[in-house]
Amino acid sequence: MSHERFSSRVNGPTLHRIKQVRHLDEGTPRHLAGGGDPLHVTEYLLAAGWSNHSDPDYPHVVLASPDLRHTVVLEPEATPYQPWWRIRGVSQGHRWYTDFDAHTLVEILAGLTDALIAPEPTTTPGRLDDAHLGALELRARRAGQ
Repeated sequence: MSHERFSSRVNGPTLHRIKQVRHLDEGTPRHLAGGGDPLHVTEYLLAAGWSNHSDPDYPHVVLASPDLRHTVVLEPEATPYQPWWRIRGVSQGHRWYTDFDAHTLVEILAGLTDALIAPEPTTTPGRLDDAHLGALELRARRAGQ
């Protein structure tokens, strides 16, 4: 399903991509194994209430946050160095985006998507609290002795 809100290449060639995409969990040791299983990211987002706007006839995943401020698109490419993951969002009135290729570990992507699920802070970060400042002063005094 093509959707005007989400950046996706639905109308591109499809079947050759399915056959060329390697299995993502094939190798060991883990640090040489590749990106990992995308389900670690997509299942968590779906469980958090994100909606699935994917086209079942196209090998991609398009997820949108409940408020439609954030989107995560996974479109495997024939070459692993092209962007596979595209994450877009709006935060505090500013648009942002980031792209990742097939070699990006799903743990990194999960860390980013976890932050998207967390509510935005209601206050802006201010000065360090007094306990932290006190610890810094104590450390500075000890270093000076």
